[in-house]
Amino acid sequence: MIRSGALRLLCLLACGLVPPATPAAGKGDDAAKLVEEGTALFEAGSLPEALARFQKAVAAEPRRAEAQAWVGKTLLDLKRAAEAEAPLRLAVELAPSEPEFRFLLGMSFYLRADWEPARQHLEAATRMRRGNAADSYYLGRVYLNTSQQALAEDAFRSALNANPDYIPARLHLAITLRERGNLGDAEVEFQRILERDATQPLPYYYLGSLQLDRGDYPAARASLESSIRLDPAFEASHFRLGLTLINLKQLDAAAAEFQRAIDLNPYYDLAWQGMGRALARLGRTEEAEKAMARFQVLEPVGQRITFLRQVLANSPASSRARLDLAAELTKIDELGPARSLLEQALQIDPEFAEAYARLGRVLALQGDTEGAAVRYFDAVRRDPGNVEYRYQFGVTLARAGYCRQAVVQFLEVVARNPEHAAAYGDLGTCYAQLGDVTRAEQSLRRAAEIDPIPAAPYANLGSLYASGGRLDDAIAQYRLALQRAPEDADIRFNLGGALLETGAFVEARTELERATALRPGDREMRRSLARAQVRSGQGEEAVRLLTEMLRSEPKDAVLISDLGAALGALGRLDAAERAHRSAIQLDPRSPSHRLQFAETLARAGRGAEALEQIEAALKIAPNEPEILYRLAAARADQGDAAGATDALDKAVDAGFRDGRRLGAEPAFAGLRGDPRFEGVVARVAP
Repeated sequence: MIRSGALRLLCLLACGLVPPATPAAGKGDDAAKLVEEGTALFEAGSLPEALARFQKAVAAEPRRAEAQAWVGKTLLDLKRAAEAEAPLRLAVELAPSEPEFRFLLGMSFYLRADWEPARQHLEAATRMRRGNAADSYYLGRVYLNTSQQALAEDAFRSALNANPDYIPARLHLAITLRERGNLGDAEVEFQRILERDATQPLPYYYLGSLQLDRGDYPAARASLESSIRLDPAFEASHFRLGLTLINLKQLDAAAAEFQRAIDLNPYYDLAWQGMGRALARLGRTEEAEKAMARFQVLEPVGQRITFLRQVLANSPASSRARLDLAAELTKIDELGPARSLLEQALQIDPEFAEAYARLGRVLALQGDTEGAAVRYFDAVRRDPGNVEYRYQFGVTLARAGYCRQAVVQFLEVVARNPEHAAAYGDLGTCYAQLGDVTRAEQSLRRAAEIDPIPAAPYANLGSLYASGGRLDDAIAQYRLALQRAPEDADIRFNLGGALLETGAFVEARTELERATALRPGDREMRRSLARAQVRSGQGEEAVRLLTEMLRSEPKDAVLISDLGAALGALGRLDAAERAHRSAIQLDPRSPSHRLQFAETLARAGRGAEALEQIEAALKIAPNEPEILYRLAAARADQGDAAGATDALDKAVDAGFRDGRRLGAEPAFAGLRGDPRFEGVVARVAP
């Protein structure tokens, strides 16, 4: 069996993402000579060969600071900044007074956009060797990226004092001056750069942006076109040129530039906005609306995505950069690209537990619940102490239908963290699905005790009680849930349903009206509202609602059956009977259509026909408690006491437990006191 470390290395090698293992030092290897050979190879541009020499030098003499630093420096040049950190840290520990080692360590963080440690080490380097242009320049870049413009300006000026010909420092000084509002000084600096070197695209870009901002559109166009000629793949230049062309009223050309920016970076939010504006002015309304809709999706994350794409370009072997970029893409439902990035991260580092967990989340969002569970399992296996990975593993197991296995995970979570309210809530839901009502109630109550703010534990308790016939308890819990989430349509729907079952028809109608207002297109909510309207004396409103729904679904047997019930309640029996028979013809295997027809027939005094419909429903679903209960009531109405008791006995055997309804049923008035009937009643929990 291959051990996990060996497996990881094999995966990395198979992907071509790391060189072969560090060459072992042979007897007599001279570290100084190896460093000398590696330096020559490095300066010749043969970086992999240079790295191999430096690694052999480290193997021969691990505490040689120079060799460790060269390993780190070469890794930086190979764009493997994360790997460079460890040898550079060791180099600094071995030679703490060497400023170059401190500078390189700072750069290992800088290239990963980890600004705080980058700042600490670069500041240390500048203190240790005054007058070094590179130290000051990169420190200025850190300050600029952390919005410390005054410090950035000082750092760039220090770099230029050390080396007036240091073009990157002058460029970023000009950028900083522009950000601080010193536009005249910024323009002077951009012009100075171009006088010295007219082959760089960035000065043209920033000069063009400055000219655009002050309204000099022809000059801006010339500068930005120069930037694009020098670097056609610079997306920001295309975007700025698009804005310039809009102001010059060249709308087709502007749209083309925005499209080029989007082709280069599909997540460039401002380019989508510019495209929308250009298309709108061209009268291409539908295309403009699509572009603006895309902008609205991207606006919260577009700049962050663009930044992380650049980080990844600087560190192409970074699994962390892929993880962070995947997280931002997940926020805007770009699940395919996010999944691809996470899979790449795991190719780079097959032991990266967080990447497995993030991949599990993406798979869950894609609907692959079992695949998500596998990935969360991989995360738990690599980091068994991480409670959140284990919790999400349990959640995905439950969603995949493996409630018993999910319970094991949730119990482990609450054992490690007894205050994990969400785990108790999901544990309660699983227990309820497994039929363990006592443990379900205990777990849900514990969830509410730990964190009384979320509505879910109360709503789930309500559903638990409702399923067990404890409607008053269910209603109380739903009300508590709504105090915490008054805009939750599902909770209002469930409360309305429970109130309807208890006979509080007007209150049920009110809650169902609120639920449908929150979710107007929900078919089941509208059906329940129609039922509540019928029961609360608003039969005409129910007929209007159901008729409206049938306009879009004229062959919907369920709606037609509901319409029959509403018409029957209004005494329009001929129309009701036609509706019921039409529903049964459309869906003859539905017992509920026959039960509704039976109710209408009973209301019309046609008890024998009602009994026939209930018996027909029973043939379709012979062990359904509701049908058996209705059969018992219908037989009692027809004077068949023995048959009614037999049917009620079977209903209880099948699971009927609604003692409240049984006690209030008028059809059973003549059976009260009958020993056999009372024996059956005693079996029903009150």
